[in-house]
Amino acid sequence: MFFTFECMKKLTIGEKIARMRIQKGVSQKEMADCIGMEQSGYSKLEHKGDDIAFSPVKKICSVLEIDPFSIPQ
Repeated sequence: MFFTFECMKKLTIGEKIARMRIQKGVSQKEMADCIGMEQSGYSKLEHKGDDIAFSPVKKICSVLEIDPFSIPQ
């Protein structure tokens, strides 16, 4: 799937991840299960803004089949 990153530049990392997850048709629960988290914890991660550790971002990107370094800053 093709993501339009240009329109995502002003979003936080959490918001960008949420949009990409939704575009891929993955629920928060499914994502949380895939990366070994509770759904509530995953939801908080998406709402944290830009203060997200790289480790969960790397796992999320693996599930979404995207390069973590391709997420625009």
